[in-house]
Amino acid sequence: MLIPPMDLSAEHAALGAVLQPDAGGVLARLAEELGPADFYTEAHRTIFARMLALRAGGQPVDAVTLGNALAARGELTGVGGPAKLAQLVEDGLLAIPANVGAYAEIIAAEAQKRSALVIGQQLVAGAGNGGRADELLTDAARGLAELIRRGTDARRGPLGVGLGDFLAIAELELPSEEYIEGILNADSSGWITGEEKTSKTMYAIHEALCLALGRPVCGRFAVPQRRRVFFLEEEDPARRMQARIRAQLRGQDLDPDDPAVREDLNAWFQLHVWAGFTFDDAAMVARLRATIETFEPKVVYLDVLRKLTLRDLNKQPEAAGVLAILDELHRAYGVVFRVLHHYRKAQTFRVGRGSQEISGSYVLGAWGESSLFFEPIGRKQGAVRVQVQTKDGAPVPGFRLRIEAEGPAHAPTLLRLVAEEDAAAGTDDIDELVAQAIATLPKTEALAGKPGVLRAQVMAAVKKSDKTIRRALDRLTDAGRIVVTGNATKRAALYAVKE
Repeated sequence: MLIPPMDLSAEHAALGAVLQPDAGGVLARLAEELGPADFYTEAHRTIFARMLALRAGGQPVDAVTLGNALAARGELTGVGGPAKLAQLVEDGLLAIPANVGAYAEIIAAEAQKRSALVIGQQLVAGAGNGGRADELLTDAARGLAELIRRGTDARRGPLGVGLGDFLAIAELELPSEEYIEGILNADSSGWITGEEKTSKTMYAIHEALCLALGRPVCGRFAVPQRRRVFFLEEEDPARRMQARIRAQLRGQDLDPDDPAVREDLNAWFQLHVWAGFTFDDAAMVARLRATIETFEPKVVYLDVLRKLTLRDLNKQPEAAGVLAILDELHRAYGVVFRVLHHYRKAQTFRVGRGSQEISGSYVLGAWGESSLFFEPIGRKQGAVRVQVQTKDGAPVPGFRLRIEAEGPAHAPTLLRLVAEEDAAAGTDDIDELVAQAIATLPKTEALAGKPGVLRAQVMAAVKKSDKTIRRALDRLTDAGRIVVTGNATKRAALYAVKE
């Protein structure tokens, strides 16, 4: 005899968790995923239906109120009497309230299997009784389509929960778990973005290794405990990626050829390199989902966005389609994404900063909750400033990223990333804005010398005081970045970027 799919232990855990004194919003969370028909036994279906009725009536749900409600409708004996409720309370003591969503998934999955089994049995019975093949297959297809629709609909009942139930979800009162103090937590995906050739990939590898090893990021930002990470690399080929990781491991004082180190890394760090992954292929997204399900990483790195999709990221619907995949995986598995991306290539004065400069639709910039923005300092090769943006927690000052290297410049054998204080960050930012303004603003004709940009024009564009602009002009002149080309009326100096 075929035993229908079921998991009575999950049903006992779910129903028993509702009956615990500190159940909080457990019933509300179950109601989002399940209906009475999803339970295998008639007794469990009746008990869950009565729980929902009590909740809908604004009444508390415990063994006493539930027993009275069942008895009032003549259902108590049919479900097993007081002994059954006592057994559920006892089983609920072993349940973990935070895992009630997992219990619901198990129950729903088994219910879906039973429904599929019924469709198959009806098909077999109809074929055995001489039914027409086209009618049998059409009915089965309709039944399966409806079953798939219900299975992919995470919330089968009405939307929402009562505010009281929502406030009673105890785990939501706890602060978000810190993955990297001040930079990344369990709730916040985001960007690692900035101008090209600013060491974003190098930093991402470093951050991922620090999470996997449980070591401070750039020697400054603590990692409270080790986390599994998955690195999906489509920007650089495998040979370059391996060389960078080997050098960074040596920078962590680890030998990449040590079998014990390699075995340990296998348990904490997985990667997929230059294999043509794309979010445009549903099969590849399914493989990413399978990786998240089996390896259970806490953080997934994606390098780089423009290599992971052919969608037009300048168009809001297409950009939002990629983000929707990431958000769904985050909701389903709690995984956080770190997406590497570039700034838009602006040939004119850059009026924005940070997320406003992310290439593509502005929906991309609005998506990130914990992001890092990389910019060169003074346009010098290798000097990089990193700005930190988070929605939760106190503001984190930006820092200068210094890379210590040993070996040939083109192929270092050891790399170490260090975060340094950026005391001159404000000054450098203003100087950069002023230099950009002088390079892009319309030139004023000169009474003597050549055309250039007036100080007043710069003040209007940058929106800073005359004193601040004067000091920036002096610093840029001393640094040889700008020159005085001539004079306008009242001997006002005209400036241009030095050729």
